Amino acid sequence: MYIEKEAVKILARRSRTSGELCDALLKKGFSKESISPVLEKYRHLGYLNDEEEAYRSIEKWEKKGYGPQWILYQLKGRKIALTEALLKKIKEGEKKSLAVFLAKKKIKSSFKEQRGLIAAAVRRGFDVESAWQIFEENRGDEYRHCGDEC
Repeated sequence: MYIEKEAVKILARRSRTSGELCDALLKKGFSKESISPVLEKYRHLGYLNDEEEAYRSIEKWEKKGYGPQWILYQLKGRKIALTEALLKKIKEGEKKSLAVFLAKKKIKSSFKEQRGLIAAAVRRGFDVESAWQIFEENRGDEYRHCGDEC
């Protein structure tokens, strides 16, 4: 079938979720009725596995230092259904990914510089409270109390 040939070409370029493959095939002009059996067939054959793709993506993004809100936004954009297991995985990796983010940045001594670093963490998808807490845990003792210099 022509639709299967197109689906294989799309999947050969990069791994995709079911929703992404469906969207790509719709853009090529195929109907939803003709796409559904192809998606089912490829799920059965193991060509499509949304959960496995989600876990791989989460690992990749955590290693790059992205936070839970950013990761959730990306998963929704890739049309991945959020299961309890995925949400738990994202929450468990929050400290690790923030530590990765902070390790890439030099921890500054002035309050203004610290605030800028926390703002950068928030832009990467971390909530403010977690960012401050983990920031406090990971910076050196010489910066814990900057007193009048702040």
